[in-house]
Amino acid sequence: MLSKDKQKALTVSGDTIVEANAGTGKTRLIVEKVVSLIENGYRIDEIVLITFTEAAAGELKERVKNRIYEEVMKGKEKFQDAILLLPSAPISTIHAFCYEILKRFGFRYGYFDIDCEMLTEIEAENMLEEAVFKVISNIDINLLRNVIKRISSDYIAGLNTLINFIKESIKHRTRFAVFQENFSADNMFLKVEELFNLITSKSFSLTKIARQNYEIEKNLAKEILKVLLECYKSYEETKKKKKKVGYNDLLELTHKMLTENDNAREEIASLYKYIIVDEFQDTDPFQWKILKLLKQTTNPPTIFIVGDPKQSIYRFRSADVSIWNEASKYMKNQCFLTKNFRSGKKLLSFFNAIFDNIYNQNGKKLGIELSFQPFEGEIPGGEILSVEFTKEEEFAEKAIALTLERSKNRKIAVIGRSRSSLAVFEKILREKGIVFSVIGSNPFLTEGVEELLHLLKWLKDRDDLKSFFFFLSSRFCGLNHHEALTFIKEKTTGNKNKDKELTKLLEKLEDIRNQKDKELHAILLNRILEITGFIEMLSVLDRESYFSVLELVKEVANFEMENAVPFDSMVDFIEELKNSRDAGVNIAPEDENGYFLMTIHGSKGLQFNDVILLPWKRSPINSFFRFTSTGFGIKLFYEKTDKTTPEEEFEASPFFFMLKTVDDYLDYLEAKNLVYVSMTRAIERLIVGINTQKSSKKFPYGKNLDKLVPIVENYKITKFPEIEIPKKEETKLFTIPEKEINTIKVIYPSTHEAETEKSNSETKIAAPEGMSPAEYGTVVHLLCEAFVKNATKEEAIRYATSQLISPPSVLIKRLKEIYDFLHKKFPQLRKGEAEIDVKYFTDRTFYSGRIDILLETENGVEVWDIKTGFFNEVLFEQYKEQLFFYKKILEAAGKKVSGLKLLYVDEKKVIEIT
Repeated sequence: MLSKDKQKALTVSGDTIVEANAGTGKTRLIVEKVVSLIENGYRIDEIVLITFTEAAAGELKERVKNRIYEEVMKGKEKFQDAILLLPSAPISTIHAFCYEILKRFGFRYGYFDIDCEMLTEIEAENMLEEAVFKVISNIDINLLRNVIKRISSDYIAGLNTLINFIKESIKHRTRFAVFQENFSADNMFLKVEELFNLITSKSFSLTKIARQNYEIEKNLAKEILKVLLECYKSYEETKKKKKKVGYNDLLELTHKMLTENDNAREEIASLYKYIIVDEFQDTDPFQWKILKLLKQTTNPPTIFIVGDPKQSIYRFRSADVSIWNEASKYMKNQCFLTKNFRSGKKLLSFFNAIFDNIYNQNGKKLGIELSFQPFEGEIPGGEILSVEFTKEEEFAEKAIALTLERSKNRKIAVIGRSRSSLAVFEKILREKGIVFSVIGSNPFLTEGVEELLHLLKWLKDRDDLKSFFFFLSSRFCGLNHHEALTFIKEKTTGNKNKDKELTKLLEKLEDIRNQKDKELHAILLNRILEITGFIEMLSVLDRESYFSVLELVKEVANFEMENAVPFDSMVDFIEELKNSRDAGVNIAPEDENGYFLMTIHGSKGLQFNDVILLPWKRSPINSFFRFTSTGFGIKLFYEKTDKTTPEEEFEASPFFFMLKTVDDYLDYLEAKNLVYVSMTRAIERLIVGINTQKSSKKFPYGKNLDKLVPIVENYKITKFPEIEIPKKEETKLFTIPEKEINTIKVIYPSTHEAETEKSNSETKIAAPEGMSPAEYGTVVHLLCEAFVKNATKEEAIRYATSQLISPPSVLIKRLKEIYDFLHKKFPQLRKGEAEIDVKYFTDRTFYSGRIDILLETENGVEVWDIKTGFFNEVLFEQYKEQLFFYKKILEAAGKKVSGLKLLYVDEKKVIEIT
């Protein structure tokens, strides 16, 4: 039995727009609408059903098939024809629909080349990059410098910002304002002025100084638009030459054909009697224009639009919710689905109070603001718990305490504003050993994967100097842009570089390059991460990238189990993973119940028993260059002091501050939708926070929504369930940077393997016959570790030789002698700690190493370094340097170092370093 609101939406005739609140069953409405149309004589191939993603299209097609099959089983002949025609029915994304139209009519009318192939994401990215760099490298250098110096004082950073803007604008051109304004700076400035005046309720006026600066800003915008237009033309020419089309081309070509050719428009419209559009709030201007053009025909199709404008949360992809309002005015009928089939009644009452406040209690400044129709529902229960906190860690601990027992037999969603906002919760779950899954978003969109990919692309192609530059200026090497460019210049001209550490690293990477395709790619990746110390650095400084890179290695291992591809193809696979918009990989096995971590965008369309809504905040944008779907602008440089007034700031760069005002307001409108989407995922229970860090309480979800605190406080928790939350042990030997670091050099001190290999060149060989110095060194270090941990002689020897298949008797004899020597001469070492990992960060440099033995004494700590082989003057100097490195770390951690000692176990002597 359908609800009354669904029955009304099904029976209404003519063009209709249906606003469906979250959880009201809009997918069922669409399926029933298709069934109703077939019942009334429509053929399935006359009904176009457009969805937002390919996955949604596949799911919808399956549900339509099952529903039609039910009618077939009742013996209805109309549905027997429908089941036969269903495989060819136009149920797809808008891009796939346009592709079918172009293949069928575009060739005949001269708008589409039948030989064209669709661009893959990698091909599109590479082709766009090629076109942009072609234009940039040939452009007037003075013009380029004039623009870039305004964007950033760092030329390379400014150039990268400009290139990123050009590429993103071209990618999202069907939605980006500049393309809609025909590359006119004047039109863009007038549009922003108009919006600014509406938001601020002020008439637009400028002082003489502001007017001068305003014209400077406009002239800069015109210069940038010239570059953008040339890049766009170059990109289009490249695609045409290679007979390739991208997703945006499908919309543009279809729109052009329908606009220019009346016959094509009439013929296409005659094929389709009914067009149903799902998730209409995520559409863009071109899609809506195509639908309206099909209406401008002799026998236009009926349009049935379904969506929820309050779930429009893709502004970062230039989505424009104003199209929903425009369509609402255009359509003959408007219906609402308000009966919720997901959440308990108490939750619905809470939603009604919250969303009435944020949607219905404000003015309509731009005319695109949304309204809220209250939820109705009959499901009993529902619970809202509000948690007061001062730090995010505290909120996470309390939320886990409230849900841990329930997670054993329920699905618990942990929803954050961004992937990075999940890091605190993820960290605490890991520390407690609680299994969880990460779903929905692409886990490979992290800085660490980006940096690793630059290195792999350079290993793939030695002449790829662009990737080499980004590798040098990444956290692998820590060079700034000038240093990286200088290094490349010296390398290409044959000059030697003075950076010994970097030279050593590149030598190791050359060995890796020579191993390409000689072993499994996953093993090669692990070796890269190990020899560079990169993964250790990430584990301390960037946990999100750390888990992302580990997951990437696992994904590569799984991929090559089924695909025998060369190294170069593996790099392409990684790049495709990173760029994929649909990638969603679980970091832990996905159980039926438990914790599921996701972003708000990843949670859309899902539902969970409990929802934990993490606090979120957005870092202020301090860039001198700003671009969104509204437009773009450069903030002019000016001297700011404590006495600078807002009026003076506005005067210094008026257009930039108008654009910022408009974008901030649009972000505020979207913040409401983010709250709406995340909260309405809850079936039984919603856990939200109230930030009490300062004297005033804050609603920590979105800007300017603190007025919601009194509503939420009605559900405040006074007592938490008893649960033991273990305290985190204080880390002894780590110093972590408190500020954001852009470039980090990784220093990985020499290991005993390297030392013993060097000692092999000496006339006296320490390792027993048949063993390499490195192998012998490893065994001896294991023996010493076991000794320090109070193992007996037999236990220590067994532990040290556990990795050897058949340890030679001469080795066993040597190990017994070393153990007896330690037991007799240095029994105090048993009070120490063995194999201590130490990490240190300072001056953009990350140091990582391992102390063999650390011994606490009355005067401080002693560092003992175990050495195999025999004394050598050159090696001794290197050992001293390494011990001083350990001393530096310990002192930075607040330890007093009372001694540095080299213990030569083969010569049975100790050298103290002063």
